[in-house]
Amino acid sequence: MAEIEVNVAENVMEACARTPSIKRCVFTSSLAACIWQDNVNSELTPIINHGSWSSESLCIDKK
Repeated sequence: MAEIEVNVAENVMEACARTPSIKRCVFTSSLAACIWQDNVNSELTPIINHGSWSSESLCIDKK
């Protein structure tokens, strides 16, 4: 799955680089990167920021 996501990201960046009218590209992650938490009883806060990311070790353990 990660290889597919990397290819998609590369294709987006290459397309932006080939298009003269594009000055900036903001590439964001999906909301799923923020909401996969170990504590299933916790409620989501309305603000998603750098402290909201899912734990890398949890993602590796649960993949």
